[in-house]
Amino acid sequence: MGKLGGMKAKRWLWVGLGVLGLAAVVFLGGALAKSDTPKPAPSTQLAPSIQADQLARDAQAALSKNDTATALSLAEKALKADPSNAAAAAVVAAAKAQPTPAEPTKPDSGDSSSKDDPYLSAVKDLKKLLPTKITGWEVGQVVEQSPDALVTYQPEAGSTDDDWTKRAVFSVHDLKTVTKAKDFVAKVDKVAYAKTPATLSVGVVDTAYFGTNESGTAMVAFARGRFAFEMLVVAEQGVDPVALKDTATALAAAFPAAK
Repeated sequence: MGKLGGMKAKRWLWVGLGVLGLAAVVFLGGALAKSDTPKPAPSTQLAPSIQADQLARDAQAALSKNDTATALSLAEKALKADPSNAAAAAVVAAAKAQPTPAEPTKPDSGDSSSKDDPYLSAVKDLKKLLPTKITGWEVGQVVEQSPDALVTYQPEAGSTDDDWTKRAVFSVHDLKTVTKAKDFVAKVDKVAYAKTPATLSVGVVDTAYFGTNESGTAMVAFARGRFAFEMLVVAEQGVDPVALKDTATALAAAFPAAK
């Protein structure tokens, strides 16, 4: 009986060890399975202003490739994320002003402008029509694809403009004719920036337009020859863009066409 009892005890001992071993395998397998399970990715949602900047850069790239439809779509998404994004606003204006292939490319007959005006002729390198250096401002990337070009500036840290403004965007559009350049200012710029309108003298230009919009952006626009020139300056939060009138005028005077 003692021997039989000992055998039974040993049997139950092996059974117990087997159960414990199986439990260990199950536990270890579960632990390994959990370790292989990918953790949820951290949130990559960006602030609206950063999203808008990225979309605006993509829109500028599309515009540089003459892909007007994509540029317009991306720029409008950027403005939806951040209505104050001046780069996106400039792309929208440029995209909407693209001439159709059937439009004439010669200056209007009967144009009263001086025939010696260099801005009546096409310019191969549109970057030459943009300001290259402005005191107190840092120049950014130039985006060029005929018939448009633009460049962004940011106020230098610690400068007077740094307290009032976020950025400025300069753009030039070759509208092919004098009439279309004037129409661009009248039908695009004056409509998009219809608040607080005013007529300014900017350098040699006596008929520049100043206006603001609801998103805190001030702009100065003018036509010279076959080209339309725009300067958009975005106010810091809480700053009335009307207060940037003198700043906008001084910035717009940096255009070579205003000299």
